[in-house]
Amino acid sequence: MYLGISRVMFSKTSLIVALILVLTGCGFLYGTYRVQGFTAQGKPLGEGVVKATVKGSDVKAERERICMIYPEATVVITNVETGIEPARKSPYQCTK
Repeated sequence: MYLGISRVMFSKTSLIVALILVLTGCGFLYGTYRVQGFTAQGKPLGEGVVKATVKGSDVKAERERICMIYPEATVVITNVETGIEPARKSPYQCTK
């Protein structure tokens, strides 16, 4: 009897956690993205160093790389196919 209750509690908890992740936008980026850094004045920081085209799973790592080089940069992430910036992911303001 106790084992049955534990399974029900576990599956309800798992469902709640999954729903929270989906509803809060904790999703993953799929596709190919352009990641580019800009100054506070909106000028591109430089070719190659702060502009890259990456797969969705590498976007965060590239964004963090730009922020390490230029701690006051603004990072813009754009889907290469659609030209759209993903909501809540771009623009991203680096912090010192």
